Amino acid sequence: MRVLHISDIHAGKLTYGISRNKDLEYSLNEVLRISKENRVNYIIMSGDIFDRKNPDNTAIEIINEFLVRLKELGIAAIMIGGNHDNFDYLKALKPFGRLTNLFIVDRPKKNLSEAIVELENLCVACLPYPSPDILTEIGEDISKRERKYAELISQYFSALEYYTREKRPRILMSHIFISGAKLGGGELSSSVSPEFSVPAYCIPYGFDYVALGHLHKFQEVEGANSPTYYSGSLYQMDFGESQDSKFVILAEFKNYSPHVEEIEIPVLRNLVSIKLSLEEINDQLFEKFNSSDLYKITLKVKQDEKFTKQVDELKKRLGERLILNLELEKPTKRLENLEYRDKSLESLYELYLKENRMSENEISKYLKTFREIIINEANNS
Repeated sequence: MRVLHISDIHAGKLTYGISRNKDLEYSLNEVLRISKENRVNYIIMSGDIFDRKNPDNTAIEIINEFLVRLKELGIAAIMIGGNHDNFDYLKALKPFGRLTNLFIVDRPKKNLSEAIVELENLCVACLPYPSPDILTEIGEDISKRERKYAELISQYFSALEYYTREKRPRILMSHIFISGAKLGGGELSSSVSPEFSVPAYCIPYGFDYVALGHLHKFQEVEGANSPTYYSGSLYQMDFGESQDSKFVILAEFKNYSPHVEEIEIPVLRNLVSIKLSLEEINDQLFEKFNSSDLYKITLKVKQDEKFTKQVDELKKRLGERLILNLELEKPTKRLENLEYRDKSLESLYELYLKENRMSENEISKYLKTFREIIINEANNS
């Protein structure tokens, strides 16, 4: 029996206003190909199915088409809600799920029986994204909130383990941040606060596999009591994930012990982040650009330096694939430079006059006055 673990699909994602639906469709087609080639029985999706609470129609169509094609392959799907998802919208998908062999646990459940998806030869215990704002009191001491949050999650996991103890194989699926796990770089910063992470030891013994979502980097979680993995996002979400490889996880269960294999999926468009000076914008640079990748270019510009021509050329070459930032280089405070430390006061004043574009006659006049002032001050002291 084979289970494919995917997560953080983020249908409807915009990166600096650029739609990523094309990237998502490409990645989901790769998931379907991998599923077919490996004769997958189940796909588990550990949250953040959509990127926004109110997904656009194209994002909804992409997900629905994916679920229909899974049904055509004879693959059942289990889905939970993430912090980006609208729990009520996922709940509304449940009738559609009856047609496509989709099982949804949309939100954390008080009744544990509602958190369990029990199929013919697989049991999946689910904890969708548990919001700290619901589990703890806002305004309470942050250290108390942190302890309370971790304790409640740990207790819930233990209860799920106890409730499913007679079921094998069994999977725990959740959308949480495990302490010490590596961020992918594209996560919503407010949702991966260290204060509301959960220690790895809170993952209880006994589960055959633990499927996590929330972090966009593929990784095995160290210190957990059961085999625990983040599958990561399906494509590069933001420039913090620039050039990252992406994976899905295939878990094959034989006598309940899973053989876990990460399978790399190609990305349609890499995200490339670079800094350039005006001098570096030339034909040699453009020859290195890929015809499909997205580029975030920070253009370093000196004070009073004209850059319109270079910006126009970048826009012409990259079009909608360009995200452009301008970084104004602050002029160096020259008097702080070591080369001025041993100069006399008169020499520094002369340098100041020259930098302010004084004529030779004006400089001579000002220096004469300067010397007279210095001499008078010396005589009066």
